[in-house]
Amino acid sequence: MASSPVTIRLKECSEQKINPIIRRITGLLPARFIVGIIDELDLEANPRNSRLGAVTSGIINSIQQDEESSARLFPFKTKGLLLAASSYVELDRKRFELRFEDRHTEGILDGGHNTLAVGVYILTQALKAAGKPAPKKKSIQIWEDFKQTWQENHSYIESYIKRLRNEEEYKALEREGVSKLD
Repeated sequence: MASSPVTIRLKECSEQKINPIIRRITGLLPARFIVGIIDELDLEANPRNSRLGAVTSGIINSIQQDEESSARLFPFKTKGLLLAASSYVELDRKRFELRFEDRHTEGILDGGHNTLAVGVYILTQALKAAGKPAPKKKSIQIWEDFKQTWQENHSYIESYIKRLRNEEEYKALEREGVSKLD
């Protein structure tokens, strides 16, 4: 089944070429780009079905601590995600448009627990920002349950991500010495 494209942007991007066809691109993926990955993918290519537990709780705690710290060490405490896509387009500014054609061999190959933890964190923050209660852990114990809750609350997630982008743009302008009033 062909998929809709997912656009990601990497920071600190580097590349390895194994041959003219196979290319490995590594980098840091800001959390807001995980939204598109979660929207589009399931864990079909991942050998394990992720579930909430001690591992995901630990990851969520690390994310929360990282948000409260200026150090931003979370990317260095995890192996991250391993995505595979046989069809992609390299865009400008270290952005890539990915298409996942064969869901059994492409998509999230490793990092299902990280994806679930980041997704739960984003979902919880989006609901909190909307004045809604956090999802009950019992309702999202496994990936399929999480994915359903994610889809049901997608409008809150979109609003939250849009607000984060606006805050990020404002902070970038401040760093450049430009005020919104200029």
